[in-house]
Amino acid sequence: MIKGGSNIAELEDIRFNRQFLLCDREIGIWSNWRITSIDEQLFLHTHPNLEISQVQTDERRLTLVGYLFDPKLPHATNVELLNNLIGNSSFEDVIKGTFRLAGKFVLIYWDRKTFRMLHDPAGLREVFYLKGQSNTFCASQPTLFNEYQTLAKVNESKAFEFYSSSVFQDRKERIGETTQYEGLFHLQPNHYLDLKTGEAHRYFPSEPLKRLALEVAVDQAAEILKGILAAAATRYKLMIAVTAGMDSRLMLAASKSIRQEVFYFILETQSLTKDSLDITTPEKLLAKMGIPFHVLSKSDKVEEGVKKQMLKNVELMLQRHIDFWYNVFYKKKGYMNITSVSEFARNYYHYEANPNKVTGEGLAALNKYKGNDFVEQVYSDWLAASRKIFQSNGYNTLDMFYWEEKMGNWLANGRSSMGSVIEDFSPFNCRELMMIFLGVDEKYRGRYNSMFHRKVVEKLYPEALQEPINGSRKYQIINALVKFGIYPIYKKIQLLLKS
Repeated sequence: MIKGGSNIAELEDIRFNRQFLLCDREIGIWSNWRITSIDEQLFLHTHPNLEISQVQTDERRLTLVGYLFDPKLPHATNVELLNNLIGNSSFEDVIKGTFRLAGKFVLIYWDRKTFRMLHDPAGLREVFYLKGQSNTFCASQPTLFNEYQTLAKVNESKAFEFYSSSVFQDRKERIGETTQYEGLFHLQPNHYLDLKTGEAHRYFPSEPLKRLALEVAVDQAAEILKGILAAAATRYKLMIAVTAGMDSRLMLAASKSIRQEVFYFILETQSLTKDSLDITTPEKLLAKMGIPFHVLSKSDKVEEGVKKQMLKNVELMLQRHIDFWYNVFYKKKGYMNITSVSEFARNYYHYEANPNKVTGEGLAALNKYKGNDFVEQVYSDWLAASRKIFQSNGYNTLDMFYWEEKMGNWLANGRSSMGSVIEDFSPFNCRELMMIFLGVDEKYRGRYNSMFHRKVVEKLYPEALQEPINGSRKYQIINALVKFGIYPIYKKIQLLLKS
């Protein structure tokens, strides 16, 4: 037994929990990890808590790291869904076949001509890859590479300055595909990695976004969300945090048909006390709905050996989260924690910039890095490579910026941190669902007052609207400004003052 109550088996379980490493040889560092041959030259090493599935025909092979759900086939297994995909005639067809599927995954495709890797739509199953070597090595975290080889710090002056800065150390947020290591890159959403060349390529969007009438989109989104949660419930026990906010209300509504099986909860923290609206609102609401609700708080301090390993598991993990993540989520490791990440569809930046004119400097300012030369250059390069593709296919550049930059970096890091203690999943991580939300007129999906979100909740479970959403004084004022058309002007003035 280790001081603080942890034992050797628990530390081994926590060590790089749910992570993977793809390299050119079998590494005997972790005796309990599985090794799967991808081809004659690459071997996939996976933690025992990480699901691995593989199917093949005479012509191609698919390897799944993680899990998939089909909202129309809730009882289908990972292998069954892979068998459905492998019948497609090309890599591009396999990609399109994943659009209707939800999950948190990496998918490796091999045939005699093609050897490629892609991940889930939001990039929440993170992929880091080393370039400039004979083979492309990949891992779920930079710290895994350091287990068998030393990564050198990036040497380009502006990148080195940024990743050495107090701003980066405080925010712990990567920029674009860059990392703080030489030759190491972070695969971004909507890109696949060519494992033969080590180059990433954009594959989405490639077709025009389908515009949808509000009621049509509500019906489609509600059906998919309900189906995804039903599929998840066939394989896992689910737990869903409920706050006063819109996203968690959507998850509550989507889980109506399985509500008797779900563990609904909220975490009491230093900033979130028993008197906070994010606790009192769901307490009142679920009491009215006759659903048990649990207010959880962290208990013991985490033993130093465990804390050290958790910080090593995910390079940019925030230390302040460790106590309750370990004491609450790791202790419920038999559950799947359901989150909701629909901010990409709520006009997050639209009040503050023109998507057709915004520059790299403007994007840096929106992401609170105004005046940082490195960030501005990365964002300028992203715009130069992608804006015309977005525009020609009817996607708003600011929506895509939130999708690829905020979800792909800030959010993915948080979900990797959570995944180190519990299986973690967002039903919004489904490309077809994301396209439905983005296909709705922007006026119906405001950042603070989304009529579309509310109508989906109403369609799924109208009783879930018995208590106000975001009923604080702050949100009441914002909603009033939105109602009278003043809020866009206010946000633009606010941005100018900050500048």
